[in-house]
Amino acid sequence: MTQPANGYFLVCALLAFQAEAMTVAWGQENESVQQGNKDSGVLAWVGTRPIRQADIHFMLGRRPAIPKELALTIGITDSESSQRADVNSSNRSARGLGEFAPLEQSVTESAIALLAKQWQALNTMKVRHLVLDSKTIDAWILAQRFASEEIGADVVSHTEHLANQWAITPDVYRDLVTFRLSWQAYLGKHLTNENMEKHFKKQPQRFDGTQFKISMISARVPLGQSAQRDATRAALSELRVQSSDTDEVWKQAKTLQNERWMLTDATWVRGYGDVEDAVVTLLMTVEEDSWSEPVDTLTGVHLLRLEEVRAGSSTLQEVQGQVRSHMLVYLLDYLAAQSSEQLPLRMNLPIN
Repeated sequence: MTQPANGYFLVCALLAFQAEAMTVAWGQENESVQQGNKDSGVLAWVGTRPIRQADIHFMLGRRPAIPKELALTIGITDSESSQRADVNSSNRSARGLGEFAPLEQSVTESAIALLAKQWQALNTMKVRHLVLDSKTIDAWILAQRFASEEIGADVVSHTEHLANQWAITPDVYRDLVTFRLSWQAYLGKHLTNENMEKHFKKQPQRFDGTQFKISMISARVPLGQSAQRDATRAALSELRVQSSDTDEVWKQAKTLQNERWMLTDATWVRGYGDVEDAVVTLLMTVEEDSWSEPVDTLTGVHLLRLEEVRAGSSTLQEVQGQVRSHMLVYLLDYLAAQSSEQLPLRMNLPIN
């Protein structure tokens, strides 16, 4: 129904993957990767820090298949090398081994949102002394193996060499490694069975199969802070207060409908799996047969009308995977929110 869900659950999937282990390819040399331009166009800003396409590829682990000869030198088995070739073949275009087909804009925006939250969360973790010490980060970087023997033994040379494989700056490489290792340590303390049980009991409607019948008025605007998003939020808020009659709000929206002003009529959605987290949070508080306050998602601003609720009955044991995935997002949001004002996300992408 709503585009927001696609990008949001991509973020969930990436977080779930990143919670398990460091991206293997981050520590691998690949002679076939074409060197890009580190000063290429900026997609977005997090505070004063730029986000470029190469940063996105690095975070997503988008790299070409590793040649068999090189794979053997870095300890990857034949089966692992073949699997990686199969996985990456769908991403590569016919233009060359080191090039990828462009990402869809919705995927790019979702990846930018995730990377921005990681930068914000890293800042919070530094302030709160939650990052691992420099010696631990140095040790991880120095432990990576190389096919060539010309690389210096110091951590600076290793970092520069690894960063060059992805056409990113050494600072981006080290900071993302620092975040990932520190994030996994943080999850080890907080992503526990006890906390997941508390998380489920605090908001059972999100996970127990509860369904919400909603209508939605949506305005697509770019991700991040912007005057356009502020103006859109104000316009939707004004539309909401123009009439106490909920049907009249819908009629007014229809007169304003265009390619960026979309109406979704009477759709059933679940507490988890259909729409973004922010939408469900609002649905759990709004009264039936009334319009909500405007809510922001990855792709826009929305007004919601809750028409009916069907209670669910799933237990924690039945939906433990969903609870875990949501806790990953919740914990990242918790850390990122503490630095979001200091490091606001501002997009540099045009909206389609």
